[in-house]
Amino acid sequence: MNFNLTTSVPRVAFLFVVFWIGPSSLTCTAQVKNQNKPTTSQPKLIEFNFVQMHMAMPIRITVWCEDDKFAKKVCRAAFAKIGELELVFSDYQKDSELNRLLSMIRKDKIGHSLDSKPIDVSSAMMEVLSFCDRLYKLSERRFDPTAKPVVDLWRIARKNKRLPSNAAIAEATMGIGFHQIKLNPEKQQITISNPNLQLDFGAVAKGYICDQVIQFLKKSGITICRIEAGGDVVLGSSPPGAEGWEIETPFGVERLQNCAISVSADTAQRLELNGETYSHVVDPRSGQALRNRIVTVVVAPTGMQSDALATCGSLMQEHEFAFLLRNYDDVRFRRKTQK
Repeated sequence: MNFNLTTSVPRVAFLFVVFWIGPSSLTCTAQVKNQNKPTTSQPKLIEFNFVQMHMAMPIRITVWCEDDKFAKKVCRAAFAKIGELELVFSDYQKDSELNRLLSMIRKDKIGHSLDSKPIDVSSAMMEVLSFCDRLYKLSERRFDPTAKPVVDLWRIARKNKRLPSNAAIAEATMGIGFHQIKLNPEKQQITISNPNLQLDFGAVAKGYICDQVIQFLKKSGITICRIEAGGDVVLGSSPPGAEGWEIETPFGVERLQNCAISVSADTAQRLELNGETYSHVVDPRSGQALRNRIVTVVVAPTGMQSDALATCGSLMQEHEFAFLLRNYDDVRFRRKTQK
């Protein structure tokens, strides 16, 4: 998902803007706002913004608290948590949990039957896999993290500005299907029946990681917080004096708190060829990139839900998507076709 979401909120007394570009690089600027001063009974809250690169994109964390040292300490730990979880779900870091478990499956299948041995996974991996398993079934295979071969095929097509052949698409879709992963949540184990299976958590892990960061910030004592990763935003309580965080979407401004919002669109990633536009969103069942240019905005209780469901919203008819969302509490969406 790639769509710029921006926020604007009322400021109280002082505004500190902090940009954190790397783990050892930290700069801070301060600006005084001539607004009403807080009463003596109210703490003087300051806004801090931190940015660090993770998951091949800038991740922005915004917090409101009284002390800059505490804000820096907590947000450094929050970014460290992102790094830890990135090492679970990354498909491009060789030593990630994802790549290690797939490597184990491939080694195990050499000269063996298709009945793989159970593999232990982390609690984070099991939580995301369980969510994916349910959504794969509810969406009738439209949401499928095993569709990496065909997603990669269209990524190459966008780079080379050349459509993949029907034969290449057929070959790429041949081995995909999340049903090839069997879960045992009680034992925290999985079994994979296809030794060549590939996984890409790009449409779900980002939201899950943002959820974990917001939970960490709240447990650390910072309840007014926000994290943005690409087209996914997860929010804590509202900033001082505001009804909610103001999130600009293709449908106007949303004022939200203690929830998540995601946008699925082909604004940044698309292939335009012979008068046709091919989205970065690919239907796993057909292996074809979408050409209807649908923009979907989903507001949900968690980032994992909004992230994954926004992708589903682009792959389903509107009435089908509305029916799917009956399985999730407090989720709403808007969508339209881009011109």
